[in-house]
Amino acid sequence: MNTDDYVLIVDDNEDVLLILSIIVEQLGFKTRTATDGEQALSHVAQKIPRLILLDLMMPRLDGYGTVKRLYDSETSRNIPVIIVTACLLDEIDFSRLPGIIGVVGKGHIDQLFQLIGTTLTNDGRHTSQKRPCDNKSSDHTSTLGTSLI
Repeated sequence: MNTDDYVLIVDDNEDVLLILSIIVEQLGFKTRTATDGEQALSHVAQKIPRLILLDLMMPRLDGYGTVKRLYDSETSRNIPVIIVTACLLDEIDFSRLPGIIGVVGKGHIDQLFQLIGTTLTNDGRHTSQKRPCDNKSSDHTSTLGTSLI
């Protein structure tokens, strides 16, 4: 499986895809977009992204199902995934998201910049270790406010 220097952005809202694409491109990365988990998995099957920014609430295959399928596959389980959502997550939600890097609320652009920056080095390699999220850990959760994106 080929690896490409791109960030995969997955959201069913075209405006959010555009805004997140602009953010990622300002950090120097190419982007590909998908509007549901099935499309995202199709992109991953073609070329492994450096990072996935993933919404949770989408048609066809939601973010929870997408994370499960990514994590269940040896070829994709090490792809760093950041959840970008307007949902407030609880302990049960986190248990359904094995191995994610973190959660950022939609509209928290500064946090997203920071988390992408700490996840990827200048050459695009993954720098942090994936581990199951603990919703008590401040580096994996954020307070979700009013959506700006």
